[in-house]
Amino acid sequence: MRWLGIGDAGRVMLAVFHAARCDKPISVVRAARRWTVRMKHGWLTDCVTIRSSALIVMLMFGVIQLSSIALIQPFEPISELKTWYTDRNPIDVEIIASTGQGNEARRVEPERILRLRLERAYVDSISRIERPSFSSVSLSFDMPTNLPSVLFTAPPEQVELRGDPIRQLPRAEFASRTSVILLQSSNSSDVLPRVSSELNRCKGGKRQDDLFLYDKEHNHSCLARSLAFGTKYVARLSDDISLLIRCSDALIGCETYFPFEGFLPSVSFHESHLAHWKEIIGKATEFLQSKKYR
Repeated sequence: MRWLGIGDAGRVMLAVFHAARCDKPISVVRAARRWTVRMKHGWLTDCVTIRSSALIVMLMFGVIQLSSIALIQPFEPISELKTWYTDRNPIDVEIIASTGQGNEARRVEPERILRLRLERAYVDSISRIERPSFSSVSLSFDMPTNLPSVLFTAPPEQVELRGDPIRQLPRAEFASRTSVILLQSSNSSDVLPRVSSELNRCKGGKRQDDLFLYDKEHNHSCLARSLAFGTKYVARLSDDISLLIRCSDALIGCETYFPFEGFLPSVSFHESHLAHWKEIIGKATEFLQSKKYR
C-alpha cells in the first residue's frame, strides 16, 4: 500500500464530483479506475452536498499543489533581462559582495550574498559579471501599494492587473509615489562608522529633528562632498549612523544610502518626501526584506 499524493487525492475528488448522481441514492462511488470510495454510514442522498464538498477539497488541493511548486522552485539568478518590462512573473536576483574596482574587483571573504525573488516588473536594470566580480540591480516600486512602479505608466493593455488597484498616473503623481533602490555589490555598510564621523563634522543649520544642512565651511574635509550637484543634508539615522542626502531638480531627485544585510543600497525619492526621509528608508528596508529569497 502507498500513500496517496496530492495528485492522487485530486483525481479521487474529481471522480467523486463526476460520479455523484442526483437521480437515486448511492452507497458506493467509483473513483476513476483504480480507486473506490465507500461510505461507511448508510446511504448518501444529497448529491449537491457531495459535489460541493468535493469541489472545495479539489480547490484546496490545487492551492496546496501550486504553493508547493513555488516553494521547491530552485534559485536561478539571472544576469540579463529577457522579458517585457511589465512582466509579472517572478525572477531571481543575486548580489554577491565584492571589493576593489575594475579588474581588481573580487568577492569579499567571508562571502556575503543577498538573494531576491520578485516580479520581473520591479527590475529596471541588472548587471552580473563573474570576472571581475561585480553585480548590481535597480528596482522601483510604488510606495502606496508596493507594486512595481512601471505598471502605473505602461499602457493598460500591457498590464496584468491580478486584481490590484493599478491605474495610469500623471507624471508628477508617479514621481511622488515612486521609490528607486540601487543595489551594488561593491557598496558595503562597513564604511558607515567612518563616513558618519566625517559627516557629523559638516552639520550646518538644523532643518528639522535629525536633519541638518550640509555646511562645507565647517571643516576642510567637508569641501570634497560639497562639489557634487544639488542641495545636501546630513541626516542622523541613529546615535552612531549619519547619512548624506543629496537633492537635485530631477523628477525623483533626492538620494541617500541605508544599511541592509551588510550592503549599502541607495534609495531615490521625490523631494516632497524629504521631511519624511526616515519613512522612505523604512519602506525601502521593508520592501527588500519582503523580497528576500527564503
